[in-house]
Amino acid sequence: MIVVNGLGAGPTATYTPAMGLNFGSATVGSTTTSQQVTFTNTSTIPLSISSVSFTGGGAGFNVLASSQCLMVPTVAAMGSCTFDVTSTPNATGTLTDTVYVNTTPVNVATPVLVPLTVIGLTPPTPTMTVAFAPASVNTGVNS
Repeated sequence: MIVVNGLGAGPTATYTPAMGLNFGSATVGSTTTSQQVTFTNTSTIPLSISSVSFTGGGAGFNVLASSQCLMVPTVAAMGSCTFDVTSTPNATGTLTDTVYVNTTPVNVATPVLVPLTVIGLTPPTPTMTVAFAPASVNTGVNS
C-alpha cells in the first residue's frame, strides 16, 4: 500500500490507480517489470516529497530512484508526478507492503492507500545431468 502521510486539513493528495498495483506472480528473487503510481497534488499550494519508505519489511517492493517524483520532488498545485515501483519477491505466497510518502508541508489531510501485491513463486529446482563416456570401447575385434 502507498500512504500519503500528514496531519490537519490542509493540502490533499491522491494516487492512481485507486485499486493499487498487482504484480501478478513472480519467481522468488526475480524482479518484475515496473508499474507506475501517479501522485496528484489536489491542493492550491506546492507539496514537496520529503521521504519515501516501506513498512512491510521484506515483501520486496522497490521505488526506483529514477522515478519522476524523486527526481523532481516538488509537486505543483494541482500537479502530478509518477513513482515507478518494482517487486522482487523474497518469499513464496501472497506478499503485500505499504509505502509511506511524506510531504512538506506535513499537512496532507488524510492518508491515501494504494495496495501493492505480488505472489512469490518457488524457484525451479536446478537439475543436473551427468553423462559418462568410456575412455575406450572394446569391440571384441583385435586390429
